[in-house]
Amino acid sequence: MKVEVRQRLTKARRLGRVARGYDAEEDPEGVAHHAYYAMFNAATAVLLERHGAIPKTHSAIVSQFGLLIRDMPGEARSHGRALREGFELRLLADYDAGASGLSERARNALASARSFVAFAATLVAKPSRPRRT
Repeated sequence: MKVEVRQRLTKARRLGRVARGYDAEEDPEGVAHHAYYAMFNAATAVLLERHGAIPKTHSAIVSQFGLLIRDMPGEARSHGRALREGFELRLLADYDAGASGLSERARNALASARSFVAFAATLVAKPSRPRRT
């Protein structure tokens, strides 16, 4: 495992702990922001491990991660949806001053972030199989 991949997974776990320290009722923006960045760092770790590079924009990272996991079995696609939803919620939480009703979505993002980071760690640990053409 590359050093940067390990660093990003470590950061993902740390940001998940930070997110859990916030109260979703009192600071849903804090929860949403940190939960998304936990998933973002975990996704970038996977992309670095599998492709050796990451796209420059958040939306491209979300898309590329979705393409990577789209044909995987089990819960993989739900993790792709969680990353996209986390990205959208973070934008809303960070930039929409009038956003309301974020608490429940922030709690869901927090739960998703925890399982997403664990899923990403399994993807990093598994060698990728070459695609058949």
